[in-house]
Amino acid sequence: LKINSKFVKISHSALKESHPHDVLT
Repeated sequence: LKINSKFVKISHSALKESHPHDVLT
C-alpha cells in the first residue's frame, strides 16, 4: 500500500502540472 501511495503522489504531481484545478480533487 505504501508503494501505491508513492505512485499516487507522482500521479498527483503530474496532474497538478496538467490540470492545476484537479489539485483540489
